[in-house]
Amino acid sequence: AFEASVLKPEPGTWISEPAIWLGGWRRRGTLTAQERVDLHVLNIVEFRNFLTVNFSFGSYACQYAEMVARGVHHSKIPFTQLSDMNLELDQEELAARAYEYTQDV
Repeated sequence: AFEASVLKPEPGTWISEPAIWLGGWRRRGTLTAQERVDLHVLNIVEFRNFLTVNFSFGSYACQYAEMVARGVHHSKIPFTQLSDMNLELDQEELAARAYEYTQDV
């Protein structure tokens, strides 16, 4: 069972990023803003279509997605407590590693 908790994101926190990279990701919890926020929406179908026709971006995105999936799989957070915010992944480090990998290919 999901254990309810309140998480307060830091400014600049991305919400629901796993949905971009992980097929079958299910939204977890309820998100409520207590003050003004900027909301950006990404059409995942259009994004994936873009990646399929732009090889260099697609290669990088695939590598990054694989690293996110590994990070979720090896997370110390129990699966039932994962949320759309607390994956505890260092996205900047993953992005840098994915970029380095694609430069070597």
